[in-house]
Amino acid sequence: GRAVIDISFIELGPVATYALNEAIAFDGYYNLRPDLLTSALVTSTVGMDDQTFAYAGFGFSHALGAAFRYKVLNLGVEYDFGAINSVGAYTGPLDIGLNDQKNKTNSLRFLVGFKF
Repeated sequence: GRAVIDISFIELGPVATYALNEAIAFDGYYNLRPDLLTSALVTSTVGMDDQTFAYAGFGFSHALGAAFRYKVLNLGVEYDFGAINSVGAYTGPLDIGLNDQKNKTNSLRFLVGFKF
């Protein structure tokens, strides 16, 4: 099995808004995201113990998004992209040293929220 955790803190960047009227608006934005990214891959082989390959790193990624607002309801889509320098760790029966690598943060998110 594989697991990935992507934690982002305060996002900073410009936003542009086009308002059709007082109740309806469209937003477009770009954000720079401080990002903590971890991933782990656990494999099982017959006759061997479980092996875990894990990477963790901190860096910056980018988010490009658009949203539709109706009064306080906010519906949007955001694409997160970038690469985080990550340090590798291995646990298992073999003597393996993992090299550092860049892990990609590429993901598409759909957002539903309330904006006051």
